[in-house]
Amino acid sequence: MDASPFHRAALALALLAAPVALAQTETTTDTLPGFELERLEPNPGRGAMLAGGGALMVPGGLRLMVLGNYQRQPLVLLDQDQSLAVVGDKVVGLLSGSYTALSWLELSAQVPVVLWQKGEDLSSAGISAPAAQGLGTPYLQARVGLLSQRERQPVDLALDVGFGLPLGNALALSRDSGLRFLARMAVGGKVGWVRPSLEAGVLLHREIPLGLSEGQGSAASPEIRVGAGLSTESAPLRAELSARATLLSTKAAVEVLGGLHYTLGSGIEVFALGGPGLGSIPGMPRFRVVAGLAYSMEPPPRLVFLEDSSSAQLQNAGQPTVGGNERGPQPVRTWDLDTLDFAEPDSQQPLQGNSTEQFALHGTVLFEDGSAELPKVLPLLDRVALMLQRLPEGATVVIEGHTDAEDDDGTDRLLSLRRAQAVRRYLTARGVSAEQLKIRGFGSKWPAASSRADEARQLNRRAEVYVLTEPPKPPVSRSTTQ
Repeated sequence: MDASPFHRAALALALLAAPVALAQTETTTDTLPGFELERLEPNPGRGAMLAGGGALMVPGGLRLMVLGNYQRQPLVLLDQDQSLAVVGDKVVGLLSGSYTALSWLELSAQVPVVLWQKGEDLSSAGISAPAAQGLGTPYLQARVGLLSQRERQPVDLALDVGFGLPLGNALALSRDSGLRFLARMAVGGKVGWVRPSLEAGVLLHREIPLGLSEGQGSAASPEIRVGAGLSTESAPLRAELSARATLLSTKAAVEVLGGLHYTLGSGIEVFALGGPGLGSIPGMPRFRVVAGLAYSMEPPPRLVFLEDSSSAQLQNAGQPTVGGNERGPQPVRTWDLDTLDFAEPDSQQPLQGNSTEQFALHGTVLFEDGSAELPKVLPLLDRVALMLQRLPEGATVVIEGHTDAEDDDGTDRLLSLRRAQAVRRYLTARGVSAEQLKIRGFGSKWPAASSRADEARQLNRRAEVYVLTEPPKPPVSRSTTQ
């Protein structure tokens, strides 16, 4: 029996489509499995670009950063003896923000965006090109401060815990199929005119097979990460050199960045860094160039109400003694270079640790060995100056200078006074009334740290600023005024 016209037409279409289907099968390309290729993840807070250093901003501190970075060959795969640059050139933008909610807790977020990327035409090898643009993996991080030099401890030490959310563009190689988890410890501090930092941690994510030939390897998990940085403390221009190594089960890679930061004023900083990457781990570029700007705002220390037991003497400070009792609180005497008052301080003690004041705003400025010179830019004192201009009438600012035990015994008191005077001049130049500023010098008699290590000696070379408010005066009765 003859086939129906419908059957004959279907058979003809099948015969015509067979060569086309065969040709498509021969040229079909595979899309790489979606995963996060980016490895920069810059430090969103204080410290070097690749190593945090364990320092937190003061409570209420805010830091915003926007940067762009160019990468050369961040993804090169092997097919037999041939190198295939899946991503040969890449430009990524990143926006990050960090906020210190508590003295020991800093929260931050980062959002990268693949602005442009391009690789070789690998359709003949069966690989399709990744998307040219796409959203990257957003990161949320919490930094928990464990130690702080601001609290007179030997180093800055912090624990970072972060999560990478699977919200990016998988076709642009900027999203894992699941969460990324990062945990690391960071330690650092100021040593002389430099600030070293060191961090170590682990990054957990799903393993991504990438090999086109046997032995190619994969983006394995977990990854061990170790970073180190070194930056200067000079202002407004400071230098930085930082590095981060990534260790897998059978492979390792390291990236080095060096460059400069320049403070424009008002908390705005511009920076530019660059350096090579060594290793065959996916995401490690042959070299990278980073440039951007950051805005930082840290409020001055808050006014702290002291315990009643420690402020009891304040209620009678400066008041006449009763019954000739000379052991009662005495009016505070000050040294001031302007009046050349070099009277002995007797048994007078610095305010911290033995404060008899009801309110105290405390800020510390550190100095180089044997020097009483201040850096040209001191954001902390600038913000303190703004607060001092709003002080109530009758408030007093006491600036106390100190030296370390290595200073010559005959000159340490004068040097401590010069340091206090340097802070006084800085504040008066920014509009603070000179009548409110009193200075004292204690030499090396009241060290902040007893160790003879360089870090401890640096903490002793300081000037401390205290804002004191006088207690309310008792009302005067009419009988006493007549």
